[in-house]
Amino acid sequence: GSLDRIDVQLTAGVDAKAWAAQLPARWQATPPADEGARLSDLTRSYRVNLGLLALMALFTGSFLVYAVLSLATAQRLPQWALVGVLGVSARMRWRLILTEGLVIGILGTALGLALGVGLAAGALKLMGSDLGLHGANDSSAELLFNQPLLLPAAIYGALGLAAALVAALAPALTVRRIAPALVLKGLGLPAGRTLPGWAGLGLLALGAGLAWLPPIWNDTPVAAYAAMFFLLMGGLALVPALVQGMTALLSRLPAGALLLLARERSRDQATEARLSLAGVLVALTLAVAMTVMIGSFRES
Repeated sequence: GSLDRIDVQLTAGVDAKAWAAQLPARWQATPPADEGARLSDLTRSYRVNLGLLALMALFTGSFLVYAVLSLATAQRLPQWALVGVLGVSARMRWRLILTEGLVIGILGTALGLALGVGLAAGALKLMGSDLGLHGANDSSAELLFNQPLLLPAAIYGALGLAAALVAALAPALTVRRIAPALVLKGLGLPAGRTLPGWAGLGLLALGAGLAWLPPIWNDTPVAAYAAMFFLLMGGLALVPALVQGMTALLSRLPAGALLLLARERSRDQATEARLSLAGVLVALTLAVAMTVMIGSFRES
């Protein structure tokens, strides 16, 4: 065989033009002008998919905060009604729920930032600064800590706190709007609003249609990312219908003491069941997204 190209890296201080002028006439020296663009194209999929995965993780975290606070609100509804009768105003109850969401957001944000920095340092140490592409020489984790981390950490921390506070708004408004006297009489939590089943089916159909569209902007599958969002929202919209179907199925089974207890509990705690099932669905969606992303990297 024969060589058609030799990659050469000049030492510091050597003039590239002067060095190329000393070569024989049959040799041609050209700078690798497209090397940076090549590495940028190779790592663009990492950056885009990791950015999308971060948004999904933010949505998952905010939804789990909403589910946890909603379940806690429903379980402590008699206590909230009692403090309301004793003189605690609706605005104060609203502030207490928001404070709970803020505390959860602070703890989750601090843990998330610590885990993010630790995982990034571990990835740089294990795979190098080019994420295993073997296109860069610097593979030290010190590359991460040489970057300005304070401003990005502050921005991501603010996003985490904002997501937690937004997720806590619905439970806080629920506690603020309750009638303490009625709740103490056993009337319970007012039923929340849910999307109809046909809306969930429509969102699923829209997501399935968008998944087949080709990349429409800078070779980035924007439609596929939108499809993931609509599929997730469609699944969440169908959760109430799924719970109602399970309750109806229980009512058709042969009567029994244990079955009757399960049936009545499913009616009384339908809201809690919907929130728990929706939380599991969102967490499972995040895990599936991570699996698909890792598989696409291995095949590309």
